[in-house]
Amino acid sequence: MILEYIVSKSSEENFITVVGGHWLTPTPSNKVRRLSLHNSNPEDVKEKIENMNLSHVRSLTVFENLHHLPSYSLKSVILQVLDLEGCKNINTKQLDKIFKMFQLKYLSLRSTYIKKLPSEIGKLQYLETLDIRDTYVTELPSSVGRLQKMVHLLGGNKSTHLSLRFTEEIAKMTALQTLLGIEISRGSTPDLGSMHNLTKLKKLSIYSLRDLHANNNKYDELLPTIEHLTGYSLKSLAIDDGFTGFLNSIDDLSSAPKYILSLDLSGKLLRVPRWIKELETLEKLTLSLTSLRTDGLQVLSQLSKLFSLTFSINAKVQDSSVLEILQKNAMDSGGKIFVPADGFASLKLL
Repeated sequence: MILEYIVSKSSEENFITVVGGHWLTPTPSNKVRRLSLHNSNPEDVKEKIENMNLSHVRSLTVFENLHHLPSYSLKSVILQVLDLEGCKNINTKQLDKIFKMFQLKYLSLRSTYIKKLPSEIGKLQYLETLDIRDTYVTELPSSVGRLQKMVHLLGGNKSTHLSLRFTEEIAKMTALQTLLGIEISRGSTPDLGSMHNLTKLKKLSIYSLRDLHANNNKYDELLPTIEHLTGYSLKSLAIDDGFTGFLNSIDDLSSAPKYILSLDLSGKLLRVPRWIKELETLEKLTLSLTSLRTDGLQVLSQLSKLFSLTFSINAKVQDSSVLEILQKNAMDSGGKIFVPADGFASLKLL
């Protein structure tokens, strides 16, 4: 009821024009600026769009099926926002047309079946947000190094365990504030010193540390890189170490990331990092595959700003050492974990 009212009022004031689906909004008499196209009969969509003035459309959202949009309808349109999340039938020709929309600032291809982006993406000089989460894209073309206005690069696919390779070209995007779903690997990742250029980065999510081990240079470079970034703007950090053992070296940080607000560590952590007690601003903490012990809870209970605390185990993980850690943890604690009576002053979610 509330949603229908919002859509109705937005349509009346020409804030957004909705076509298709079960929405019965009138065809606007003036210029359309924001168009939302829902799954519907293609002929009905064609008829409605033909009666619209689309020359001033700046934002287009398409649900489910891009074929519902006539190919000729946006030829003279200067789009700045294009949201195609969930469109499963995007083909190569359509992708080529998308990457000729040189005024785009926001592009979402999330939850589509695309596997590769064309090199023409480098021509989208105004692009600020690229969302390719939950797709099959694992590497970006070298031309992305020219996208100097990119602020939010969102990649990775948790359900398929795919991640976006961090490359030298991504390191050139010095305006980045959000970088999600990346992979750091021994073979394809450049010198991690290049990541030091991303001093505006506020949110970093590493999905995979492929082929890294304790005697590898990339392994040794990652800790100082994390220290460097947390010394600037980084407020949210997530790392899945992929059973490389990296997280057990995170205790060796020379200085704690004191100003971090959100921390997500997934790996075979034997205990919470010693420096975690210094994170006075930490609000959200997620520890996956981490030994849960009374002494660890005692430390966490003293984090005065901690609002959300999550312990989890990935049911898909088939690693015998995980079970060994859990069994050892149970033995060390006598099978019981005691939550401190005091502390957790701000905790609301557990």
